[in-house]
Amino acid sequence: MRQREVPSYLLASDVLVMPYSSRVTIRDGTEAGKFTSPLKLFEYMAAGKPIVATGVPSVLEILSPRENSVVTPPDDEGKFIRALELVFADSALCTRISEGARSDAAEYTWEKRVEKIIEGVGVTVE
Repeated sequence: MRQREVPSYLLASDVLVMPYSSRVTIRDGTEAGKFTSPLKLFEYMAAGKPIVATGVPSVLEILSPRENSVVTPPDDEGKFIRALELVFADSALCTRISEGARSDAAEYTWEKRVEKIIEGVGVTVE
């Protein structure tokens, strides 16, 4: 699959999932979920589809349970399955978190990221 094809797959989906494990580590043994920036999360949010994710730290910095997603504890397959069932069964929840994710995605554009970096280093742009 090519990157340019990703949006069509996201839009064709009923729900988008991010089942991260807390047991995955990066090279130095650090828990991967603490320091990663999952770019697909921002693509998911912009798609305006319901998101079901596991609550690893890097995901919880962005997602707000019941506002823009349904979040379960990492490594609990049973709760993840129940979260998927909930999204499919509760159309009001599905609509609310989909709209919340799409709205929140506006804060995570490349332009917004640049603004935050410039603010962080104290540069004034005119």
